[in-house]
Amino acid sequence: MDDLKKKSEEEGTSNFKVSMRSNHSFFNLEFQKGKEPKVTTIKLKHGKSFYSYKFKEESDGTRRLFELLDMLLNKGNNKVYVIDEMERSLHPKLTSKFIELFDKLHCDQKMQLIFTTHESSIMDQELFRRDEIWFVERDKDNSSHIYSLDKFKERYDKKLSKAYLEGRYGAIPVFTSFCFKEE
Repeated sequence: MDDLKKKSEEEGTSNFKVSMRSNHSFFNLEFQKGKEPKVTTIKLKHGKSFYSYKFKEESDGTRRLFELLDMLLNKGNNKVYVIDEMERSLHPKLTSKFIELFDKLHCDQKMQLIFTTHESSIMDQELFRRDEIWFVERDKDNSSHIYSLDKFKERYDKKLSKAYLEGRYGAIPVFTSFCFKEE
């Protein structure tokens, strides 16, 4: 905390807040010139519930939203966010809404979101252009190949998730049979 306080004094910023998270908490640090830093832990209320919940007591989905929140709040140019399995612990509708918000909040900035997903229901041409959806497929030698949905020249009204799950675009798991042996 001393480093943050020192940096703010060097830059001439006397009052500022920083939000941080650990594996178990989400908290704010508030700095005011001439005062000791104030640390507060975020607790969440659910509707009209009498109880408040510590961050570590929240669902995986709620904690995941807090992990992604910085991408919505940060402004600026020349930023690229890369996320592995963005939909992890989120409802598909919430994932779609997050992407819509990201696009809306950053439409006038040079900012890009690149993510992997196994959630086929967000493959929607109202949300993405064909050249924004890419597939990764492994061949028999375990080499990965990447290609765009644009290669398939799908109509704008095509239900992409259904076609994908039917195998039209490839990049789906190949199952082999196996058996367990008891010893």
